[in-house]
Amino acid sequence: MADIQQMRQLFVDRLHSIAQRPLAFGRDAGGAFHTTLLDLLYIDDVEETFSEELARFGKRGVVGPFQALFGDGSYPSEHISVFAAFAADFEYLETSMTTRTPVEPEAFRQLNAIDVTMEEVQATFGEPALHIGDNVIAYQVTGGWAFCDFVYIDQPRYEMNSGLVQGRSTTALLRDVRLPNGPFLERLVLSRLGKELRWGLGWVLLDPEGADQMPPGVHAQLREISNTDPSERHDLRSPTPKWAHHVR
Repeated sequence: MADIQQMRQLFVDRLHSIAQRPLAFGRDAGGAFHTTLLDLLYIDDVEETFSEELARFGKRGVVGPFQALFGDGSYPSEHISVFAAFAADFEYLETSMTTRTPVEPEAFRQLNAIDVTMEEVQATFGEPALHIGDNVIAYQVTGGWAFCDFVYIDQPRYEMNSGLVQGRSTTALLRDVRLPNGPFLERLVLSRLGKELRWGLGWVLLDPEGADQMPPGVHAQLREISNTDPSERHDLRSPTPKWAHHVR
């Protein structure tokens, strides 16, 4: 029969497996990671330290804010990343702390409203401390962790004598960065792609920061027209863009 240390190592190994390959564990990969982490915390008699972290996300849990912003989905890597940082702090997960320069949370705000690849983010901020699946990287920064969420967009193409086929993009584009401390929206930095996924093609009007993307006064004028003139008012907040189901 396995002793407590063997059981502990089994749970640690399982955490690593889920973090590295969340899609292999299906839609409930986040739940599997969560349960395994709680088992480890119970063995070490520190489970109460995790309750405050969980409470920050409300009754719908970690995936709630993501579903509210980007539509229904399981978001396994995003779910796991929140717990992975906690697990890393408890040394349940090994991390790579190699960075070219110390990273401050506010430095990530330079990624607001621009499109960048995972390679470009790493070229700017160095090697991340954690890799979760193939679409989330995490940096340990002052006050906690910064998570960079990426998506792959499948683009349909036409092949002769076969018709339309889906081709998975090999380029991971940044969707958002989650900074430590504060309410979820205040610590969320959306890339240009992230803004379109949240608001649709009309994001520049609906985003409070959209004025920065237009000449002075134009943003306010367009918002006024959209809000007051029935002939010009359109619901630009496409909650599910036509191509959203091609995003993973």
